Amino acid sequence: MYSHDYTTDYQPAMPLIEIEIGLERGSSVLSLPAIVDSGADATMVPLHYLHRMGAIPSTEKWLRGITEGRYRVELYTIFVQIGSYGLYVAAVGDQLNDEVIVGRDVLNQFIVTLNGLASIIEISQ
Repeated sequence: MYSHDYTTDYQPAMPLIEIEIGLERGSSVLSLPAIVDSGADATMVPLHYLHRMGAIPSTEKWLRGITEGRYRVELYTIFVQIGSYGLYVAAVGDQLNDEVIVGRDVLNQFIVTLNGLASIIEISQ
């Protein structure tokens, strides 16, 4: 099981995890904090991180944000490692924000427990 404390940088405290991303399994390039967002359909990674690791867009899709309406985004196939768990993801190259967001495309592959009273997130399979 992987567990991590919530971050108190937000009010109220928010579930945050550390992830590693790379182009292939076993080739972790970046270790990054990531917000766990069960309301997000997709995992989003700021473009500057994807460019730094040499990721190439695999396709384009339309994304509908909660405030900005609909806009076109590029998807990048990357490998996401959370503790000992890993999987390939078609991550959105986020050109608007500087935070990594882990969405349901990743979360739905695991058992995710948000223990708000203890301010801990637990992830297992």
